Amino acid sequence: MELQNFPMKSQRTEDPGQANAEYDCVATSIAACVQFLTGTALTGSELKNRIYGASFVGATYMSDYVAEVANHGVILRTLTGTFPGLLGTIRSELAQGHPVIAAELDPYVSAELDWTHMLAFYGCTNTTLTAMDPYIAKPITRSDADWLKVLKYNAVWPLAKPQPGLVEHVPPGWKDDGNTLRAPNGQPVVKGFRSYILTHGWDSDDLPLEAEQGANPLEISNPSLGGGTRQRFRRSTLEWTRLRGVFEAWTGQEVIALEKLSRQVTRERDTLKALLAQNDVTCEVLQAQIKQLNQQLAAASQSKAPAAPRVPITEA
Repeated sequence: MELQNFPMKSQRTEDPGQANAEYDCVATSIAACVQFLTGTALTGSELKNRIYGASFVGATYMSDYVAEVANHGVILRTLTGTFPGLLGTIRSELAQGHPVIAAELDPYVSAELDWTHMLAFYGCTNTTLTAMDPYIAKPITRSDADWLKVLKYNAVWPLAKPQPGLVEHVPPGWKDDGNTLRAPNGQPVVKGFRSYILTHGWDSDDLPLEAEQGANPLEISNPSLGGGTRQRFRRSTLEWTRLRGVFEAWTGQEVIALEKLSRQVTRERDTLKALLAQNDVTCEVLQAQIKQLNQQLAAASQSKAPAAPRVPITEA
């Protein structure tokens, strides 16, 4: 299947005066998806300039575009998982008419640089996926096996128009003033975590146990996430990175990693305590030996016979 009339957009030629053309794969992929969903012409440079400014040059991040995309009546989500499972997610979203953005190893620079390039998926068969490549403004079709060799980050970003009647829902017993969502235990939830709870049917008894806080690495079990923020709840953990936006952590995987780390630290502590105890014993033995030697030296000094006096020799 294919999303009909999906636009082929060029990050390099749509706006000849764009200073960030070489790096606008994120913005141009998003613009293509928004244009497809709304029918309104939009360029990547327009999106990027509204968020970063016209003079900015450099990589941009999916999470920074969420609010601007919402201004166009489109929801930009982050779905995490592992490949090849996410290939099924892409197909599922396409079947609902939702284009999907994903990251691949940048094919236009040396692989040693490990740069990232963004694409917009708009078509599929049972064994292939087709994406619009904004660097060349052309479709790229590969087999699942070939996509698995280049896709990155264990995340995809589908875009969709909100379903009619979709409204924010404050969990029973919680209070929201438009900026801060406060749980019955008094803990606050703000910004992206607040929006996530309001739009994801959050269980009212899944209370926050702490305020949002920064962490680097964000997850012990997945250091490739880098740094970000997180907030732990009774049964869940919400996390945010600039690349992925807001998502739910894989709690079981993280707990196992933390337990493994705890056991390792405990073993290292016990080993260190044993070494310190051994060193203490060694020191006590050496101190006793030194004391004994000092006693022997003192005894030897006391028992040593005095030297005979020198008798002057006279000539006969």
